[in-house]
Amino acid sequence: MENIYHIHEVLERIFAMNKAYTIESLYKELAADFGDNAQFANCASNTFPIAEVVPFLLGKGKISLQGDKIIPLTPACSH
Repeated sequence: MENIYHIHEVLERIFAMNKAYTIESLYKELAADFGDNAQFANCASNTFPIAEVVPFLLGKGKISLQGDKIIPLTPACSH
């Protein structure tokens, strides 16, 4: 059985949680909550592992980094 979640779940977590994430703390929390082998799908249904979540969100302009601290920029799409 595949363990695939939408990337919006990660964005909602980053924006809703009242805590600062580092890359490491986000990856650890995602692995603990979704499983080490979790895959995340973007809106085009492309999937990628936890280790590619931050690079994907950076590339889409959804987050930025200050050192290794994740800074939310824009929330999930509205579709």
